[in-house]
Amino acid sequence: MKRPVSLFCLTAAIVAVTACGNRRPQAQTEAQTEENVAAVAEEAYVKTEYPIEVDVSRKYDKKKIVLQDVAEVTYIPLETRKDVLMDNRSEKMLSMSDNMIVNFNGEGDIFLMGRDGRLVSTFNRLGRGPNEYSHLSFLAVDFDREEIYVYSDVRDYKIFVYSFAGEHKRTMNVPVPVWMRNMKNYDKENLLVGTRLSPDAMVDRTNDNYAGEAYKKPHTPYYLVSKQTGKFTPLPIKVSELREGMRTQVIPIDKYNSQWGISGYGAFPITGSEDDVILSDYACDTIYSFSKGKLSPFVVSKGREENEDVALVFRTTRWSVLFVGKLGEELRSRHTMEYLGIDHKTGEIFEPEFLNSDCTESVSAGILSDNSKALPAETAVMAYSALQLVDLRDAGKLKGRLAEIAAGLKEEDNPVLMLVKFKK
Repeated sequence: MKRPVSLFCLTAAIVAVTACGNRRPQAQTEAQTEENVAAVAEEAYVKTEYPIEVDVSRKYDKKKIVLQDVAEVTYIPLETRKDVLMDNRSEKMLSMSDNMIVNFNGEGDIFLMGRDGRLVSTFNRLGRGPNEYSHLSFLAVDFDREEIYVYSDVRDYKIFVYSFAGEHKRTMNVPVPVWMRNMKNYDKENLLVGTRLSPDAMVDRTNDNYAGEAYKKPHTPYYLVSKQTGKFTPLPIKVSELREGMRTQVIPIDKYNSQWGISGYGAFPITGSEDDVILSDYACDTIYSFSKGKLSPFVVSKGREENEDVALVFRTTRWSVLFVGKLGEELRSRHTMEYLGIDHKTGEIFEPEFLNSDCTESVSAGILSDNSKALPAETAVMAYSALQLVDLRDAGKLKGRLAEIAAGLKEEDNPVLMLVKFKK
């Protein structure tokens, strides 16, 4: 059973101001400037000293949160057409602006949709030509420049840049020994990437581990990448070894062949909105905020056991959600996963259970906090598959707007996104 965490906050006293009588003099009322109003609003929040210290050996109470009580919830049915076929990647790795959704599938198709879920355009540059990607590993989107950055880690190890119309604009080489594991749009000039070692260092078949001794060498995992030149500039973060949330074992069959097995969990190391990026690396005790080029400690985890991983997977002004996981001792053995909520308004730490008032089943914090998405600030997105909604509909577990949408769904339809815009 997982252990939740504790949070140590510095709380400032809130001074209550009371008035005598039922009315204030007019001059006193007019003296309330915007600065006064801002100061009063700020008093609603507990003053927190950063970095927040999180002790993973302590236990916290469970807390149910109805999403509609703390956020505006809307649903976006993604259009279903023969040329618009979504898969698991489409649901989890989408990018969203205030008026557009960009996602892709395992066949190399890139979809541009309006915020109503209807297709605007689509293109596919999968191939082996000079301006084509041989594999679409993941992508980043600059909505202002109307550019899509595609990373291909099969044969290419390049970043291909396309316009929203699918026209090739330029190609940027990814230097060896870098192997990227995710990529985010950061600012007007740069992408932000998290990296592994080169794929050549990933496998040491003489040892029963995922990457042999290569994973245990000091590594600089985070880089700013110029959108124009492709220059990689390292951030001042170094890890002593590269840790992954998976356990891999080589099972020899004979001296020429072997079998692989994988068991584990994952959390992308870069999350947050473009103006408030969070860097969470399993190998580090410190989780960093990286805003406007400034790197600042945000959370420091204390008391972690060996092989215990902590990452911050979601943050808004009001809420943060931490992931805490530990691998099983053997391949395919049970591993533990838990999500921990931080209420920045009250300073409370808890085990969250999110509820959707339009569905009788709980919303997984892991799904809601899926940090492979690129979303606007204060926003989370969860995807309901059509099959999932059909099953819930037939079981009588839906109501409200979600029940209306599910009434006309078929199992093979594209997913329905639940957009959650949190209140501050």
